[in-house]
Amino acid sequence: MEMKTGWNAEQARSVETRMITWPECFYKETEAETRFALLKEAETQGMTPQENPARRFLLEHRHPGYPKESPLIDHFLKLWFFCTFAADSVHGGKVSRRSAADVHDLVKELGLEKIQNEADKELLYKEFLHTAQLYIHISMSDKRYSSAFLGLLKISDEKVLKKLGKDIYKAGQLGPEAVKFTHYELWEKALKTTFLSYHPQAEAIWEELAAGK
Repeated sequence: MEMKTGWNAEQARSVETRMITWPECFYKETEAETRFALLKEAETQGMTPQENPARRFLLEHRHPGYPKESPLIDHFLKLWFFCTFAADSVHGGKVSRRSAADVHDLVKELGLEKIQNEADKELLYKEFLHTAQLYIHISMSDKRYSSAFLGLLKISDEKVLKKLGKDIYKAGQLGPEAVKFTHYELWEKALKTTFLSYHPQAEAIWEELAAGK
């Protein structure tokens, strides 16, 4: 199973060459530093000037340590894990106060409440899609993710897909439903859409998870 994004082929090209596919190239890039470079080039060339301020706002809040921090921390992926922790903390139908507070505090730091108009919401949705695609890319590129017993035993593709589905369902459905942070509906939609488009069996796995199986 491989991520169907074309990321590897796209990343082999220079920033200047890749601008012919702007803004698609921006959403096919995995490295944060290169995404900043692509955005800067688009601003320099005057491409999509109405959208770029929101793109920069989201990117700078997603990687607030840029350019000094190395490696850059991805705070959208941090939200992913906080949502997972929130899902795991639910007992008796209630999420723990600590987990809920962690999610809301991070969402405030990300400035998501400032995303108000429909055009900016669409760009936020695309950034959420990118986050989900990146999570899948990282997970499926890590041999430890598809193995057990310290990497000595390989898990079947079917079990790996179910594992991935469970991870995404926690972060993209159970967690946000428990906390309901700003724009959580866009987050849910992005994560679900990404998983369902990843593999033909994904929809059946998602339905099983929704049914509590």
